[in-house]
Amino acid sequence: MKFSLRTKLIALSVSTITFLVVAIFLAFDNTLKNAELRESGTFVGFRNTLNDLIGAQFYERYGDAQAFALNPVLHPNKNIADSIENLNQLVKLYGIYDLIVVADANGIVRAANTVDPKNNPIPSEKLKGMDVSNAEWFKMTKLGTLTEDKAKAFSGTLATDVEIDPLVSAVYGKPSLGNAFSAPIISSDGKFIGVISNRANFKWVEFEFESVYRQLKTHGHLAAALTLLDRSGRVLIDFDPASNGGNASIVRNLDILLKPLSVGIEKNQAQSSINEVFLEAKRGQSGVRDTLHMRKEVMQLTSFGQIDGPKFPTAIGWVALVQTDKENVVGYLEQGKNTFWLTSILGTLVCVLLATVFFHIVTSRLGLVTNEVQKLSSNLVSAGDEMNDLATTLAEANDQQRVAIEESSASIASLLSNANTTKLGAEEASAFVEKVTSNSIQCEKALAEMQSAMDDSSAAFDKVTELKSMVERIGQTMQTIDEIVTQTKLLSFNASVEAERAGEYGKGFSVVAQEIGNLANMSDKESSKILKLVKDTTKLAIDAENGTEGSRLIFKERLKKTSENIAILVKMVEQIANRTHTISDSIVEQSSGLGQISKAMSSIGDVTVSNSKGSETARLKAEDLNALADELNSNVNELIIVVKG
Repeated sequence: MKFSLRTKLIALSVSTITFLVVAIFLAFDNTLKNAELRESGTFVGFRNTLNDLIGAQFYERYGDAQAFALNPVLHPNKNIADSIENLNQLVKLYGIYDLIVVADANGIVRAANTVDPKNNPIPSEKLKGMDVSNAEWFKMTKLGTLTEDKAKAFSGTLATDVEIDPLVSAVYGKPSLGNAFSAPIISSDGKFIGVISNRANFKWVEFEFESVYRQLKTHGHLAAALTLLDRSGRVLIDFDPASNGGNASIVRNLDILLKPLSVGIEKNQAQSSINEVFLEAKRGQSGVRDTLHMRKEVMQLTSFGQIDGPKFPTAIGWVALVQTDKENVVGYLEQGKNTFWLTSILGTLVCVLLATVFFHIVTSRLGLVTNEVQKLSSNLVSAGDEMNDLATTLAEANDQQRVAIEESSASIASLLSNANTTKLGAEEASAFVEKVTSNSIQCEKALAEMQSAMDDSSAAFDKVTELKSMVERIGQTMQTIDEIVTQTKLLSFNASVEAERAGEYGKGFSVVAQEIGNLANMSDKESSKILKLVKDTTKLAIDAENGTEGSRLIFKERLKKTSENIAILVKMVEQIANRTHTISDSIVEQSSGLGQISKAMSSIGDVTVSNSKGSETARLKAEDLNALADELNSNVNELIIVVKG
């Protein structure tokens, strides 16, 4: 299936725009992911801060128990009043211990602080004499089963799990969440003499959570929530100010605390995602995950990891979660992505629309131009064919002209040769005519003498014999004249033929030759008459010599007539002589003209040869033009197929 150029261009533009949009989107998406990672990294930083703060607090609490155990005033065998006073000072000084209990080696409580961290009295006397020997913290401390991590130099203190402390709750009259840091009391001689147990309010951890939340709030994460889980997955801290009216202080919800995540919550996708994060943290992994809020069931960004570090024993296994609504962290990125998509789609549609209109205009104009080019190409093909035919015809005409010129040149050369021959004949005829003229004049003189002699009767007959001889010479002369007349007639005929060949140049010459021919014919007739008279005169001369009077009279009469005819002949011969000179001059002019014609014909022949070569070149160029026109026509047809499909 063939498509038009417009369709192809629109498809190309759509493909190009789509490719660019996809490429830009991928780059933009990568930027968004990097931005999301940066934001996630910020959350990781908050969790790391929380990790460090809890570690520092734990390290202090761990060391406090051993430090207090080294104080001899606090030993169970010392003055109880002094011990209580010292304990009160420590509680007020540290502010995080609700109760510090000293028990002897048998598990009997010997002393406890009597004021709270704010120096308010508390009824701790009820603890005096209480047997705590079966309490886990006492038994484990006495047995030396302590919270230790040799690699991190933790040794000598037992840190119990977080719980509702029964001793503190009994003294304060309300449930108190906390854990105990207990250390054995060793006498100066190295004997176990008791246990000191610092009952820390869990605020020592909650204070750090509140501090980190304030940092989160400063960064605009008002919906942030912080959670602390112990190694079994129980909730130790559930700090979600956004769910508590924005209260930035921890409010303990005993319905949630110290219970596994699944307690009181329907097991759903949120529960599953949090459990997965907890298990990853238990395996020592940390990072950022998308999770569902267990109560809000909204997508959250959760930074997770186990509390660990050089100041916190790994075995405790607490897991910290720093959470916030994902929309709050990367919502602007998602909004930017959506805006980008909307802008890209609208931009693509606008570009496609503009490209469609533009390509429609371009292809329409291109179609018109293509049609015009097709017409011009067809005309060019026709012109090439006509030029080829014209060049061929011109070449053939040049060939015919060249042959005609060669034939004309040959004829002119032959005519020039004949003209030269005629010229020689005319010169010879002129010489003969001069002889005839001379002989005719001699005859005329002789006849005059004969007539004069005949008039002188006394001497006439004495000279009959001489007259006879003169008549014979006249006869011979007349024969010569007759021969010259014959040659003159032949010359006139040749001159007429050459005049015909000379065409326009020989017209005047032809008239002269014709007149010479006529005079030659008249001279021939007169010569024949004179010759007959000469013969008759000769006969009469013979008769007169024999003495016949009648013969003499007749001879005299014939002699007179012959003299008259010779006079006429002399005039004709003079005219022939004049005409012969004219022919000779005409032949000279004709020879010069024919020579010029020959040169001109030679030049025309050269030009004709040059024209013939030019015609052949023009024919070849016409063929090349025709081939180019055919190729152009073929290309135009292909272009039309491309444009119109």
